[in-house]
Amino acid sequence: PALRADVHTNKLAVCLGDGSRYDKHYDNMGGSDLRKLTVLLYLQDEWSEQMGGCFRIHGAGGGRSPGLGAVAAVAEAEDGVVDIEPRGGRLLSFWSDSLVHSVCESYAAG
Repeated sequence: PALRADVHTNKLAVCLGDGSRYDKHYDNMGGSDLRKLTVLLYLQDEWSEQMGGCFRIHGAGGGRSPGLGAVAAVAEAEDGVVDIEPRGGRLLSFWSDSLVHSVCESYAAG
């Protein structure tokens, strides 16, 4: 189905520290879920590696993952994952039904 201007959904997802995370998933698993495009905007002012919370793309081996787009230039691990640091002001967008991803454990203070 095509993108439609009259149908939209919103979801607010937050990791509040203490090891909170999101397991590996698609944002749209089909069925009655109408989401097509996921857009993430990181709003925090500061970030350090110790805070964790990286956005992890799975199945990125061999170049590009479906839905990965221009992000393919970021460092890729040998196991086919790409970690994107959650730096303030960073905007990520991807097709909701084609990018398997997770959010790594976050230890940032809430």
